[in-house]
Formats: sequence, C-alpha cells, structure tokens
Amino acid sequence: MTSNSTTIDPLSFFTFDDAVNYFNGLQCKSNKDCPLESDCIGNKCITKFYCDDDKCSFYNGICDGKPCDSLECKVDSDCLGGKCYNSSCEGVTVYHSGTFSLEDFHNYMTTNSPKISTCKNNANDCTELLNCKEKDNDICALVGYQNLRNGMPYVDFFGNCLRNENCLSNVCNKRKCEGLVNALVSKDSYGYIDGEKCETDKDCYYGKCLLAKCRNEGQLSDNKWFVVSIISLIVAAVLLVYILFKQCCGKSKKQDSY
Repeated sequence: MTSNSTTIDPLSFFTFDDAVNYFNGLQCKSNKDCPLESDCIGNKCITKFYCDDDKCSFYNGICDGKPCDSLECKVDSDCLGGKCYNSSCEGVTVYHSGTFSLEDFHNYMTTNSPKISTCKNNANDCTELLNCKEKDNDICALVGYQNLRNGMPYVDFFGNCLRNENCLSNVCNKRKCEGLVNALVSKDSYGYIDGEKCETDKDCYYGKCLLAKCRNEGQLSDNKWFVVSIISLIVAAVLLVYILFKQCCGKSKKQDSY
C-alpha cells in the first residue's frame, strides 16, 4: 500500500478535504491495505464515510464524544449529524471513497463479498445494481450514489446539482444529474440492464443486444410466443370470417336458383 502524507485515524473525526487527499493517495493490493479492511477494488480502497458539513467520520454514531459504530441512538448527541429519529442517526451526507470500473467490481465480486454491497447477507447469490457514466464503464458507483464531490460519489435521492462536476455522469441539466446508465453485476456476469443502449451482446447483462438495446433473452422468447399467438388468433379470425362468408354466399346462391 502507498499513501501520501495525509493520514486518518479511523476512530477520529476528519475534514472532507482530508478524506479526499487521503483516499487519492492510497493504493491497495488487498482489503488489509485499506482502513477498517474495507473493499480494495481495482487497487482503490472503497469504503463508506459520513459528513455533517465538513465534519466527517467512518461512523455515523458518537460515543463519549468520539465516532463509534453504534446501530441505535437515544438522543441527538449520539449522532454525527445531530439528529436521532426512531433510534436511527440521520442528517448526514453518505459518501463512498471513490468510483470504480464495471469490470473491476465484477472481478472483485468473484472472490469477495463487498462490504459496501447492498446484499451482504446473500453474498453468494448477490446481484448488485450500479450507476455508470454513459459510454464510460470506468466510472461507476452503487445505485443511488449519482452525485459527485471532488471525485467522491455521494447520495442525493433527488440528484440535485449546480454544475456538471457535481454528477457522476458529468451531466447536470436543469439542476438534475442525467446521463447515467444502469448495470447489473454478479459473480457470473455483468453488463447493462434491459432497455439500456448497447452496441454488442457483451454490453448487456443478459447477453442480448437487439436493435441497439439490451434485452432479456427469456423475455424475448416470451414476446416471440406472444406475437405468434396474436398472429395465430388473427389468422383464425380471418378463416372464420371466410368460412361464414362462404356459407352465407352458398345459401344465397341456392335460394336464387329456386
């Protein structure tokens, strides 16, 4: 592991700029090279941290005036953000310490259970949803982390922005982040979800790029049979009308002959 002169005590508070300098100066080969043995993805330490304005910590709770991994709070002073609601700490911005490529995240999942994952308790059958910059699979983050501050993705459920650099996609339009694509990653595969733009089958999680969009092969099969069924019904209806018409015409001709 290599690092610059900035260091962070995992059990102390630090500023956001300290976090940026610290993580930008880190390179890792394994999780042991990262603070709190967090995820080493593509030689970058990826971990969650919390900030209340410029006061940051690896933990959202406070015990005896220091950051702590407390799952429940009783009063507002138990929380970094100064807000305890229904025994949970709120009022902070949640960051990840960097972005990663779609391929690197997949490679990591084949041998590890990511600590930042949303499906920790079902790691062997985990399918993670990511946001990636359009046409750039080297810049991805977990879904929801669509905003960016000095290279650190963070959660803003409304995707608010002022400038392009506020967005993972680098596209801020009418104060909203745009230009992201959704991708799925599991131990067996990775790629864009159904409906996203694609160029080849390799771009898609389910391995099918049709008319420049990713499609689920199972759904394509279902759609095919649906279309066949509709066509069959139309043909049957036409034949029925034809038969009825012939019968009517036949009766009419017999009556005319009398």
